[in-house]
Amino acid sequence: MLRHSLFSCIKTGFAISAILFSTINCGNNSGETKNVDEKKTDSSVSTITTNEKNIEEQSSLTEEELNKKYDLDKIKLPAGFSISVYAEVPNARSMCWGAEGTLFVGNRDKNDVYAVLDQNNDGRADKVYRIASGLNMPCGVAFRNGSLYVAEVSRITRYDNIENNLANPPKPVVIYDKLPTEKHHGWKFIAFGPDGKLYVPIGAPCNMCLPDSIHACIARMNPDGTGFEVFARGIRNSVGMTWDPQTKGLWFTDNGRDNLGDDIPNCELNYAPKAGMHFGY
Repeated sequence: MLRHSLFSCIKTGFAISAILFSTINCGNNSGETKNVDEKKTDSSVSTITTNEKNIEEQSSLTEEELNKKYDLDKIKLPAGFSISVYAEVPNARSMCWGAEGTLFVGNRDKNDVYAVLDQNNDGRADKVYRIASGLNMPCGVAFRNGSLYVAEVSRITRYDNIENNLANPPKPVVIYDKLPTEKHHGWKFIAFGPDGKLYVPIGAPCNMCLPDSIHACIARMNPDGTGFEVFARGIRNSVGMTWDPQTKGLWFTDNGRDNLGDDIPNCELNYAPKAGMHFGY
């Protein structure tokens, strides 16, 4: 399984960047006003702030050599498509785009967040910055009005004006720190909805159990962390979401229970046109 590289799949000027085992959309930033608050910063997060020492070294292999290294030549693609390594990012999990073309990448099993730059637009990253470390499973990333939002197990933090400070990342602002602390399904894939709110899945803290009122749901909050509420319940573990561009309803995944084999139970793609729905778990 390929777990440490980002790949670029290109057809006639249309580019898709993907992590082979997981993809997620970045939040919708259109029509939103900037809202930078005065909440506390977190001095416990480690950032490297001098002489671009937070650069992740990239491979010197040729494109063909990288393709062989990651067995990309064995992937079958539709006619007109090609695939190549875009960047090598340790433990890459979810990602989103910044306003200026920076690809932000979170990870699940480690404690870092990365920023990937393709400065000459040749489809291969020129720089990969490690913009934060020492975090607790920082899987989810979302971008809004110049700020990067990062979801850890029990909190959401925000990095302001991040694209102008990749080599000298700011201390994060803690916008919400009252999420459950269980690590079982504690990784979070976050995104901004068309209502301007930040949506945060909160998985069941188990394989199969009867969850309490704060688990097995999708919650949402204002960008400053206020107004926290549960949007939908009965969702075991969602690892991706997006919104219908016409109806504005929420589409989201829900992973079924483990240890019954590869084919059962079915995982789900669900649709929530309104708040307050229950999806059966």
